[in-house]
Amino acid sequence: MLTIITLTGARPEGFALLCKWMKRQTYKGKVRWIVVDDCDPITPISAPKGWIVDWIRPADKWREGMNTQARNMREALSVTPDDAKVLFIEDDDWYAPDYLEVMDKALTDNDIVGQSLSRKWNINSRMARESKDRRQASLCCTGVKGRALSRFRSIAQRGPRLMDIELWRSSCGLLLDGCRVVSLKCLPGRGGIDSGHRA
Repeated sequence: MLTIITLTGARPEGFALLCKWMKRQTYKGKVRWIVVDDCDPITPISAPKGWIVDWIRPADKWREGMNTQARNMREALSVTPDDAKVLFIEDDDWYAPDYLEVMDKALTDNDIVGQSLSRKWNINSRMARESKDRRQASLCCTGVKGRALSRFRSIAQRGPRLMDIELWRSSCGLLLDGCRVVSLKCLPGRGGIDSGHRA
């Protein structure tokens, strides 16, 4: 079984697209989707048939200027078993149809897996940026299990602004070639912290 964690809130259009990308996945195994939604109104979800969905609604809701990523990640990890295979799926990214399948297979022999190619598309400016990193991957295209999952729990407890960088700096894993994730910047709704959201 794969466990997917998505942190969302006040991004209904982006989350609707994410549901579309997930329904196109070729992965045939069981999936548990943990969604942490910290905004009102609640984000509508249309999960793929057969997926188990755990919807977490923190009592303290997001307000303009807040960064609730670490807090919400701790909420998700608190219901994630230690033996889980975990993928971090974000609500402002495009995912290729074989993404879950490829990541599940790669996690069989590795505790941390990611995509080395970072491709970002700003829909407002219609500009893109592409870079390749042989040391780390963005959280949106990272999967963990075992020791890497345990390490990530510790990182989330500390709550640094860029948890993915700390995870990869403290881990040795597999970076996959190709592009199965593209970050979509400036979708409607709540803004993100990545530099790609700026022109």
